[in-house]
Amino acid sequence: MRFTYTPEALDNDALPALSLSLPKRPEPFPDSRAGPFFRNLLPEQAFLRLVAAAAGTSPENSLELLAPLAGSARVPSPSGPRVPHRPRTLSMRPRVARP
Repeated sequence: MRFTYTPEALDNDALPALSLSLPKRPEPFPDSRAGPFFRNLLPEQAFLRLVAAAAGTSPENSLELLAPLAGSARVPSPSGPRVPHRPRTLSMRPRVARP
């Protein structure tokens, strides 16, 4: 799993970095830096198994489990056939809490 900030995010000083461990920079972050941050967004243990079952994938397939967070992006499973895909741009806009 790699992560790269978009040029728009880099140019906008009002948008903070996602994390202190992922400061804004134009170079992509390798899995060793980006992977732990994004995998930490997933639930643990029994809840992870429930989410994986609902998504129709294994609990170890963090890319497939994180895809819904990026909207309708679908990331090919590492165990499945290689399907060309276009990287998905994540919005940096804050979500509004609903009452």
